[in-house]
Amino acid sequence: MAAPALSMPLSPSAAPPVPALHPLARKRARSSRDTDLHADSLTTYMNQIRRIELLPNEIQDRLVRAFLEEGDEEAAKTLVWANLRLVVKVATDLHRPGHDLLDLIQEGNLGLTEALTRFDPNRGTSFVGYAHFWIRALIFNYLLNHTYPVRMGSSRDSRKLFFNLRKARRQLRAQGLEPTAENVAQYLEVDVDEVERVATLTSGGFSRLDAPLGGESDTTGRDMLPSEESSPEEQAHEHLFHEHLQALAEEFVNTIDDSRRRTIWYERMIAVHPRQLDELGEEFGVSKERIRQLEMDMRKKFRVYLETRHAPTLEAYLAS
Repeated sequence: MAAPALSMPLSPSAAPPVPALHPLARKRARSSRDTDLHADSLTTYMNQIRRIELLPNEIQDRLVRAFLEEGDEEAAKTLVWANLRLVVKVATDLHRPGHDLLDLIQEGNLGLTEALTRFDPNRGTSFVGYAHFWIRALIFNYLLNHTYPVRMGSSRDSRKLFFNLRKARRQLRAQGLEPTAENVAQYLEVDVDEVERVATLTSGGFSRLDAPLGGESDTTGRDMLPSEESSPEEQAHEHLFHEHLQALAEEFVNTIDDSRRRTIWYERMIAVHPRQLDELGEEFGVSKERIRQLEMDMRKKFRVYLETRHAPTLEAYLAS
């Protein structure tokens, strides 16, 4: 049976906290301009959830069955409220410098409600254990994607390295081993290339391309990047080459006596927007395949014309 839909948003910055019901609106309702207000919101939230009664696992399992089997939303709300402290505990354990604890709590609350909609009581797993998995999973995913400006990736190896790289290095040193990429990869059972990639991203500093390089100049890192455009010399060379090639094409057309072939030459090979084969075929009363054959024949003749009469000139332009 599909889980009933949940309906109300959950935000740890709101007071009092209201359990999130599906679909979830990812709201982080706080102002980064007022640190004191933000701290007060976190303190208020913590004080309120401490007053929520904890429920034994047996009661929680009965509540989740009532929601999944009977659509009892009051049971779902009670269940979510009873586990808000679990979310805070997991978020606090996983909290890293530079991250907002409220953001981690918010992600954990989303994991809690996700667990409620996905839980299968017939698999012999307690709801608390299943919810703990989803809470950690969403907080892990948030940290993985928001710790560094370069995305680490969402593979199993990336997650393992992101959270265990430093620990693995400490363990290897404690064993008297050098924490090389090969040793870390063997210790964590991941690829060496993945270890080197994540280690490079986590150990190197990041700088913005639009940040000034220093001094009195307004030059930024972006200004020092090589341009993707051709240099003026290359542009001039290309312009002269195309002019010469166009002149050769004009000379070649004087060697074409047949008016139909001349038209095909201009309409298919010289025009900025070539006409369709079937249009020219209808104009001359032949199939488009015949037009294509005439076009290919003239291309071959033009190539021979260039090779026999103007190859030295073209080679000089190409070599310059």
